[in-house]
Amino acid sequence: MRKRHLLVATLTPTDGSQPFPPLLDAQLLTMTAQGVMSLLGEEDVSDGSLCEERTFSQSWLLTPAVHEDLDRAERNLGRLAYRLKQEGLIVRMLPGGDMQIPGELHPDDRV
Repeated sequence: MRKRHLLVATLTPTDGSQPFPPLLDAQLLTMTAQGVMSLLGEEDVSDGSLCEERTFSQSWLLTPAVHEDLDRAERNLGRLAYRLKQEGLIVRMLPGGDMQIPGELHPDDRV
């Protein structure tokens, strides 16, 4: 029998460490006004020697990124935009953090 999963939640660590196994058939249980979420789902684990697959129920508690991480990401984006502009690869930064590349028309530039 082939397993099919409706929703798969994945977390990617930003520090370069090993990624977490996916949470299968994920369900959002709660979400607070501060953005803290709790998820419920299953993880399939393979037993190496017998290749027997087992399913474990899991719950995840997710908290939003701290402002320092977001500030660092914004500074890095600014540095990247500056370097790309110096190389002539972008014309300007647009609202929302998008970059206009040469040959693209910005909505304000249309006649």
